[in-house]
Amino acid sequence: KSENKSDSVHELPDDVIQSTICRIVEIEGPVHLDEIARRVASAGGLKRMSSRVTQTVETQVDQLVTRAALVRDFEFLTIPNQRIRVRVRRTAIHLRTPALIALSEIHVGVLAIVETHFGASRDDAIVETGRLFGFSATSPQLRDRIDGEITTMLANGALAESDGWLHAGAEAVSDFGVSPESVK
Repeated sequence: KSENKSDSVHELPDDVIQSTICRIVEIEGPVHLDEIARRVASAGGLKRMSSRVTQTVETQVDQLVTRAALVRDFEFLTIPNQRIRVRVRRTAIHLRTPALIALSEIHVGVLAIVETHFGASRDDAIVETGRLFGFSATSPQLRDRIDGEITTMLANGALAESDGWLHAGAEAVSDFGVSPESVK
């Protein structure tokens, strides 16, 4: 029976699958391609992913990117000009893997911390950004992912550092999708 459901997801019209994908990205973007495939499978009544569903989603995503309906940044997707916002992952266990947090979302989180606190040490920025995402502890993987984005932000001018203190750089865009109350 599970195979029939899988076939039914695979056999849905392209526009239905694409509409589902766009709606997922609109609500949750930036969102990892694996998470989109998981959501499409779930919407189709599947309890587990299949390679056929994954391939179908990847094909439809490629078409949406080609038509500029979606923007792809490595394995993450957004709607064109979508405002990036930080999503708290306290209750979404499957989203608590650092690799499923887009670098653009980390970028926004780091800027929110640094701007709200009028600067922060690198270590404090890492820990507080992790907390902003709903992590009570900063695992080595999460630390490395946030630290890597801080390094990129320093290189591209989104952050500046003086005397070990990070602050918004000349290239920072401070329209972050975080409420000030959530970073205090």
